[in-house]
Amino acid sequence: MDTPNFASQSGAKRERSPSNESSPAKRQAVELPATESRPSVPAWSRCKHLDDAQRLATKERALVRAEENCGRLAERLLSAAKDTQGRPGDSAEVIGEEIIMKWCKEYETICENHRNYGVRVGVEGPTGAGKSSFLGSLLRIEELLPSSQEAAATAVVAEVSWNYNDTPGYELCAEIRFRELVDVRDDLALLLTEMRNLKILEYLEFETSEDREEAIANANTIVKYELPKATAIWGMQRPALCKYANKCTNKVATQAVVSEILNKNSAVSELLNSRIKYLHSSDHRAFSRAIRPYLDSTKGLHGGSIKFSAWPLVDKVDIFVKSEILKAGIRLVDLPGCGDAMDSRDRIAQGFRDQLDIRMVVSPIYRAADEKNSRDLMQNGFRQLQLRMSGQLGPNSFCAILSKMDEITVNSYINGTEGLQDDEETLEKLTRSKELTEMKANIEKGSKAGKSRFQNVQSAATGQGDRTRDINMNLQVSEAIELATGAALTDATKAIQAQDGQEKQVALEIDRLKNWLHHKASETRNSRVKERIHDNFLTLQDEIDVDGDGLNADEVSWLPAFPVSSRAFWELEMGDDPMVGFPTQRFTGIPAVERWLHESTLSSREKHLDLMLGRYRNLMGRMSTYSQAQNPDQNFRFTRTQVELALFSSHKTFLQRINDMFATYAHEIKTMDPLAERKRSAITRFSKDSRKIVERWIYKYPEDECRVEKLAWRTHEAILRRGGNVFTSNGQTTITYAWLEELQVPGTPILTFHQADRLRASSILKSIVGVWDATINQKLPNLRKPILEKLKAIWGDYMDDLASAIQNFAPQLVAEFDKILPIMRREKYVIAGEIGMTLDRLSEKAGAGSSRIVPLMEEQLKPTFRVALDITGTGALKARHEIITRQVKSDMEPICRGVLKGLSCELHKHKSSIPGELKTIAGMARHNVESQITTLLNNLLDNDGIDTTTQGRKEQLQADVRDILSQWEIDWSSYVDGSEHILGRESGIPESIDDFFK
Repeated sequence: MDTPNFASQSGAKRERSPSNESSPAKRQAVELPATESRPSVPAWSRCKHLDDAQRLATKERALVRAEENCGRLAERLLSAAKDTQGRPGDSAEVIGEEIIMKWCKEYETICENHRNYGVRVGVEGPTGAGKSSFLGSLLRIEELLPSSQEAAATAVVAEVSWNYNDTPGYELCAEIRFRELVDVRDDLALLLTEMRNLKILEYLEFETSEDREEAIANANTIVKYELPKATAIWGMQRPALCKYANKCTNKVATQAVVSEILNKNSAVSELLNSRIKYLHSSDHRAFSRAIRPYLDSTKGLHGGSIKFSAWPLVDKVDIFVKSEILKAGIRLVDLPGCGDAMDSRDRIAQGFRDQLDIRMVVSPIYRAADEKNSRDLMQNGFRQLQLRMSGQLGPNSFCAILSKMDEITVNSYINGTEGLQDDEETLEKLTRSKELTEMKANIEKGSKAGKSRFQNVQSAATGQGDRTRDINMNLQVSEAIELATGAALTDATKAIQAQDGQEKQVALEIDRLKNWLHHKASETRNSRVKERIHDNFLTLQDEIDVDGDGLNADEVSWLPAFPVSSRAFWELEMGDDPMVGFPTQRFTGIPAVERWLHESTLSSREKHLDLMLGRYRNLMGRMSTYSQAQNPDQNFRFTRTQVELALFSSHKTFLQRINDMFATYAHEIKTMDPLAERKRSAITRFSKDSRKIVERWIYKYPEDECRVEKLAWRTHEAILRRGGNVFTSNGQTTITYAWLEELQVPGTPILTFHQADRLRASSILKSIVGVWDATINQKLPNLRKPILEKLKAIWGDYMDDLASAIQNFAPQLVAEFDKILPIMRREKYVIAGEIGMTLDRLSEKAGAGSSRIVPLMEEQLKPTFRVALDITGTGALKARHEIITRQVKSDMEPICRGVLKGLSCELHKHKSSIPGELKTIAGMARHNVESQITTLLNNLLDNDGIDTTTQGRKEQLQADVRDILSQWEIDWSSYVDGSEHILGRESGIPESIDDFFK
């Protein structure tokens, strides 16, 4: 199939929102009880008593219906507003053109807010672990993302989100975002410079041969990182690039060479200058082929005449598809495999992790507890403390995916596993399976003999008939022979049928036993691997909590782990015969992961749904007021402007009170300082721990106090030049050094040569993480309750003040004003949702401050490292180490204070935005109330003296709006049966397989 003609998706029709039903006929609804049948009280606002599945299904459908009905309203209103253009008189004012345009603008804003919402779920793990296949199973789209089976695994970050584009041909869309041209030039310049430096190293003198080897190896580290990118783009191998590197004698010459290489393929510059490329298709296989060259090492023309791999030019790929799991706002992120042969891909994944809300670490189940890269991802102490600071360390934000569950040799596992090898039921079924297998072989042998006898009898009967005709036997003899032959044939047929039935029955029994044994072995392994992972996880929690901060038991009581088999899933999904041990998709583990994702994101998604639905309800209320039919004989002696002036004082008083209240809590938030309480202890501990850590920086194996081999001076220098950040030495032994992280969490198991069994006493991060978590992730969100209680009182007074002002100035409006009071009173729930979201965002931003600790430490140590690097010549390693240890020891307290001050400034920056955000919420609250009142006044007071044509057009518009609102109220009047929702279905791997073979 030819590659489709992909084009930009700009200007394409946008779908309003995904629905849980493909058509109205498929809706499943339960009508509200008669006592709760008021259509003005939507089911979604009164469903707290329902279970998660029914509640979420009700709210999700309500949001879909709200978008649909608002879309219809907007279309009708804009048509009416457009119709007033060019008409004489006050048509625009009578129709309420300004009100209409504001309403439609708010509708667009709500839609945009909903589409921008998403929970990022990162899928990461070792290359070849089955990440892409697992993602394809969740998406129900096979081979959407590249697999490492072709040695071309995902090389860039790919984020998959729900596709709101409903235009035919745009069912699958992608946005490829390219890197800056200057960054690509810098990468190429660095590669050429380091390749030239390698040549220079060959002529330098070293104290030992090991120093020489290590210096060359470290120089090769950069080359190893950058070379695959240059080779992918320009197709040049190392020898060809070395020729260019020889010309790079200075910066000017290097830039000239870089330009020369770039000019070899103009398509590279064209891609980078385009910044974004759009692709779309309706066929997932054609779409996959089209996006693959931007995700992995697949070569393509990319608009030029030379084929090359574009992945080093790509910053990120955003993919939009219509997949069930994405409907609720879940966004799946495929990260390049860690431990990839191409180090550059590994670093891409590391750099994106801070942007994730939920992390899933994938590793083959048969090595999940021991595979180094998976273990580091799940057990890295420094990373776990960062997750705890950001509130992301818990069973709802972190899990292990144990892939390739189907890969197990059942008999060998049973015979070699304690607990199975002496389990009576298992041994009985294993023995029975062997007996039945032998029985089946005997039956097949007997069946073969029976069929042979049948053929002999049949042949004999045919021959006998011929003979009787040949010798003209008498009729009586002939009949006797035929009867005897027929009986023999009948007996032979019955024997074959009996053998076939017995063989079929035995085969079914063998199949049942095979499935039982496979399931038993698989589930045993599943539970044991999960237990090992969990024990390792809890051990680490105990070790990083030596300060007694008291990790929340609910947070870390269990690390979710889900065994899965993507292969077995797709066998069933495609309608093929199921694999042994996997009779239904539940046994593959994929549905269990889907449910966990929905459960983990439930709180965030439900808050978002409540906020969106509250906003839509306000829009509904405003249109309800706008569309009310009025008595044409009413005659008011005041204008809309006069009434609005009479209410100005009430609005002003409310705004002052709510802003004062917000200011009080903003000040309380400002005074929350999780660092103040532990500052002294953090400084003391850091001073104590860091001395010992820094003293070991001169050694090749800093964590092993029994090893005294010195670090090669080139390695030491390379680490210094990187400011103490992560550096991998590729000498005779591959070792990763992380000086700055080690200062935060001493003993963190990051070094590839060493598996730390215990973590030493904590440092800065460990000293503050507990109180930080308690303040930012627990105390801060708890402010919501007292704020909302104050808001409730202030809002009630606001409504009463407005009612009183109307009563005093325009008593004729009281009856009409009372109709909109319930609508305006409900506005406080929307404001409450906005406040909650604001506090949640602050907590998230503040928690992300943990990622600043290493840069802050680097900033503090930079002057010392710079002085050390100035030392050259014989004995430089020892002199550098002495100045570092001396300086760090004397400046421990200032260094720690500098880091804590930087963290405090970062936190203060986020907290300083709160007053402005709360003030915006207050202003929005007043605006919404004023808009509701303005809509009412327009309907009552802006109709005097209008011509009958305009009056008729407005009345028709109001009638049309009422019809749409009536349907909207019906759509919102019923609960949804949640039995088909993922949260309402059985999804875990069944304990027993017997029920599926009855």
